[in-house]
Amino acid sequence: KQIHSIDKLHESVDTIIYRLTCSRRSFLAKLLPLDKKSRLIAESNGLKHIQKQGVIAIPNILAEGPLKEYSCLCTDFIPNKKGDKNEMKRFASQLAALHSTEGDHFGLPSSNYIGPLAQINSPLDHWATFYFENRVQAQLQIAIQKNLLYPGELPKETDIQRYCEDLLS
Repeated sequence: KQIHSIDKLHESVDTIIYRLTCSRRSFLAKLLPLDKKSRLIAESNGLKHIQKQGVIAIPNILAEGPLKEYSCLCTDFIPNKKGDKNEMKRFASQLAALHSTEGDHFGLPSSNYIGPLAQINSPLDHWATFYFENRVQAQLQIAIQKNLLYPGELPKETDIQRYCEDLLS
Protein backbone atom coordinates (compact mmCIF):
# COMPACT_ATOMS: atom_id res chain seq x y z
CA LYS A 1 0.00 0.00 0.00
CA GLN A 2 1.21 3.45 -0.83
CA ILE A 3 1.43 5.99 1.97
CA HIS A 4 -0.10 9.33 0.95
CA SER A 5 0.80 11.32 4.07
CA ILE A 6 2.71 11.10 7.34
CA ASP A 7 1.67 13.39 10.18
CA LYS A 8 3.57 13.68 13.46
CA LEU A 9 0.90 13.64 16.18
CA HIS A 10 3.09 13.68 19.28
CA GLU A 11 6.70 13.88 20.33
CA SER A 12 8.09 13.72 23.85
CA VAL A 13 11.46 12.93 25.36
CA ASP A 14 11.39 9.32 24.17
CA THR A 15 8.16 8.77 22.21
CA ILE A 16 7.18 9.77 18.67
CA ILE A 17 3.71 9.03 17.30
CA TYR A 18 2.79 9.30 13.62
CA ARG A 19 -0.41 8.90 11.62
CA LEU A 20 0.25 7.21 8.27
CA THR A 21 -2.52 7.72 5.72
CA CYS A 22 -3.04 5.42 2.75
CA SER A 23 -5.80 5.57 0.15
CA ARG A 24 -8.47 3.84 2.25
CA ARG A 25 -7.34 3.99 5.86
CA SER A 26 -4.95 5.43 8.40
CA PHE A 27 -2.51 3.75 10.75
CA LEU A 28 -0.81 4.84 13.95
CA ALA A 29 2.92 4.20 14.42
CA LYS A 30 4.36 4.63 17.91
CA LEU A 31 8.17 4.75 18.10
CA LEU A 32 10.40 4.46 21.14
CA PRO A 33 14.18 4.00 21.35
CA LEU A 34 15.20 0.34 21.20
CA ASP A 35 16.25 0.42 24.87
CA LYS A 36 12.62 1.26 25.78
CA LYS A 37 11.09 -1.58 23.77
CA SER A 38 9.74 -3.22 26.94
CA ARG A 39 7.17 -0.39 27.11
CA LEU A 40 5.86 -1.19 23.63
CA ILE A 41 5.86 -4.92 24.33
CA ALA A 42 3.82 -4.26 27.48
CA GLU A 43 1.44 -1.99 25.53
CA SER A 44 1.01 -4.63 22.84
CA ASN A 45 0.37 -7.34 25.45
CA GLY A 46 -2.13 -5.08 27.20
CA LEU A 47 -4.02 -4.36 23.96
CA LYS A 48 -4.15 -8.10 23.20
CA HIS A 49 -5.43 -8.83 26.70
CA ILE A 50 -8.15 -6.18 26.44
CA GLN A 51 -9.12 -7.43 22.99
CA LYS A 52 -9.56 -10.98 24.38
CA GLN A 53 -12.06 -9.68 26.94
CA GLY A 54 -14.31 -8.55 24.08
CA VAL A 55 -16.02 -5.75 26.00
CA ILE A 56 -14.45 -2.61 24.53
CA ALA A 57 -13.25 -1.72 21.04
CA ILE A 58 -9.52 -1.19 20.72
CA PRO A 59 -7.24 -0.71 17.70
CA ASN A 60 -5.94 -3.83 15.99
CA ILE A 61 -2.20 -4.43 16.22
CA LEU A 62 -0.88 -4.50 12.66
CA ALA A 63 2.88 -4.76 13.19
CA GLU A 64 5.47 -4.58 15.93
CA GLY A 65 9.23 -4.81 16.09
CA PRO A 66 12.43 -2.90 15.35
CA LEU A 67 12.51 -0.06 12.83
CA LYS A 68 16.03 1.31 12.41
CA GLU A 69 17.04 2.69 15.86
CA TYR A 70 13.47 2.44 17.19
CA SER A 71 11.05 -0.10 18.47
CA CYS A 72 7.72 0.33 16.67
CA LEU A 73 4.10 -0.55 17.37
CA CYS A 74 1.70 -0.03 14.46
CA THR A 75 -2.08 -0.14 14.99
CA ASP A 76 -5.26 1.00 13.32
CA PHE A 77 -5.67 4.75 13.72
CA ILE A 78 -8.68 5.81 15.77
CA PRO A 79 -9.32 9.54 15.50
CA ASN A 80 -9.99 11.57 18.62
CA LYS A 81 -13.50 12.83 19.03
CA LYS A 82 -15.59 14.34 21.75
CA GLY A 83 -18.23 11.79 22.68
CA ASP A 84 -21.79 12.79 23.36
CA LYS A 85 -23.49 11.88 26.64
CA ASN A 86 -24.68 8.47 25.39
CA GLU A 87 -21.26 7.56 23.98
CA MET A 88 -19.61 8.51 27.27
CA LYS A 89 -22.12 6.38 29.22
CA ARG A 90 -21.47 3.43 26.89
CA PHE A 91 -17.71 3.87 27.27
CA ALA A 92 -18.02 4.05 31.08
CA SER A 93 -20.10 0.85 31.05
CA GLN A 94 -17.55 -0.90 28.83
CA LEU A 95 -14.68 0.24 31.03
CA ALA A 96 -16.51 -0.99 34.14
CA ALA A 97 -17.19 -4.33 32.43
CA LEU A 98 -13.51 -4.64 31.50
CA HIS A 99 -12.44 -4.06 35.10
CA SER A 100 -15.07 -6.41 36.53
CA THR A 101 -13.67 -9.41 34.66
CA GLU A 102 -13.26 -12.11 37.27
CA GLY A 103 -10.26 -14.32 37.87
CA ASP A 104 -8.43 -16.10 40.67
CA HIS A 105 -6.53 -12.92 41.63
CA PHE A 106 -6.55 -9.17 41.14
CA GLY A 107 -3.86 -8.17 38.68
CA LEU A 108 -2.32 -9.50 35.50
CA PRO A 109 0.56 -11.84 34.67
CA SER A 110 2.77 -8.91 33.65
CA SER A 111 3.19 -5.26 34.50
CA ASN A 112 2.59 -2.44 32.01
CA TYR A 113 2.88 1.33 31.75
CA ILE A 114 0.81 4.48 32.00
CA GLY A 115 2.83 6.58 29.58
CA PRO A 116 6.42 6.31 30.85
CA LEU A 117 5.36 5.26 34.38
CA ALA A 118 5.48 1.58 35.30
CA GLN A 119 2.16 0.14 36.43
CA ILE A 120 2.70 -2.90 38.63
CA ASN A 121 0.20 -5.74 38.21
CA SER A 122 1.49 -8.29 40.73
CA PRO A 123 -1.48 -10.61 41.35
CA LEU A 124 -2.91 -10.40 44.87
CA ASP A 125 -5.92 -12.07 46.50
CA HIS A 126 -7.51 -8.94 47.98
CA TRP A 127 -8.69 -5.97 45.86
CA ALA A 128 -7.88 -3.22 48.37
CA THR A 129 -4.39 -4.66 48.97
CA PHE A 130 -3.81 -4.89 45.22
CA TYR A 131 -4.97 -1.30 44.73
CA PHE A 132 -2.88 0.03 47.62
CA GLU A 133 0.35 -1.84 46.83
CA ASN A 134 0.26 -1.78 43.02
CA ARG A 135 -1.39 1.57 42.34
CA VAL A 136 -1.33 4.03 45.24
CA GLN A 137 1.93 3.05 46.92
CA ALA A 138 3.76 2.58 43.62
CA GLN A 139 2.76 6.05 42.36
CA LEU A 140 3.62 7.66 45.71
CA GLN A 141 7.10 6.10 45.54
CA ILE A 142 7.61 7.53 42.05
CA ALA A 143 6.49 10.98 43.28
CA ILE A 144 8.95 10.76 46.20
CA GLN A 145 11.82 9.61 43.93
CA LYS A 146 11.15 12.57 41.60
CA ASN A 147 10.99 14.99 44.57
CA LEU A 148 7.37 15.81 43.81
CA LEU A 149 6.39 14.70 47.31
CA TYR A 150 8.43 14.35 50.48
CA PRO A 151 7.93 11.43 52.87
CA GLY A 152 6.92 13.81 55.67
CA GLU A 153 4.01 15.14 53.57
CA LEU A 154 2.27 11.77 53.45
CA PRO A 155 -0.02 10.15 55.99
CA LYS A 156 1.29 6.98 57.60
CA GLU A 157 1.29 3.95 55.28
CA THR A 158 -1.16 2.12 57.54
CA ASP A 159 -3.58 5.08 57.30
CA ILE A 160 -3.37 5.15 53.51
CA GLN A 161 -3.98 1.40 53.38
CA ARG A 162 -7.01 1.82 55.67
CA TYR A 163 -8.34 4.62 53.41
CA CYS A 164 -8.08 2.26 50.44
CA GLU A 165 -9.87 -0.47 52.40
CA ASP A 166 -12.67 1.95 53.29
CA LEU A 167 -13.03 3.22 49.72
CA LEU A 168 -13.00 -0.20 48.10
CA SER A 169 -15.11 -2.17 50.56
